[in-house]
Amino acid sequence: MLRFGLIFLVLALCISINLPEGFLARLGMDGNILFATLIALVMAGLIAQQQIGVVVLVVVLTIGANIPEEMALEIGFDPDYLMIALGAVVLFPLISRLST
Repeated sequence: MLRFGLIFLVLALCISINLPEGFLARLGMDGNILFATLIALVMAGLIAQQQIGVVVLVVVLTIGANIPEEMALEIGFDPDYLMIALGAVVLFPLISRLST
């Protein structure tokens, strides 16, 4: 049950970080604090399981998903695709465990 709660917390933080700044401000949250919390939680969990490749993948996808859209389009990628990939990295192991 604890593991499910932590996975849900990571997923909720991933979604809330990508909400518009005005929406977060109305809720009284700061995106930087949410981002720092997500990084700390994911890094601690993945390092505890000794999967450094997944740590690097999650960090790169999170940074790429949070690049301003104009800059991302200049570079040549869409941040929405990276957000989908980040969700897949988080959800596929959970789905795999639940299906067996």
